[in-house]
Amino acid sequence: MKVQVTYTGKTKSLTLKEGSSAQDLLEEMGINPEIVLVKQNNEIVPETELLSDKDKIDLILIKRIV
Repeated sequence: MKVQVTYTGKTKSLTLKEGSSAQDLLEEMGINPEIVLVKQNNEIVPETELLSDKDKIDLILIKRIV
């Protein structure tokens, strides 16, 4: 399945396995789940949320690592 991901102002298309969760997406992108909120199709969701083909995902940075 393909999802559209926006993070730090950049949007890209990613291909994930069917049944992937928001956590799987974060792992694929190498993003620490403690520093972002996941927004799926304009709704904030938990990391355990399953993603679907053509979802629009916004990763909202909530904490910077120093």
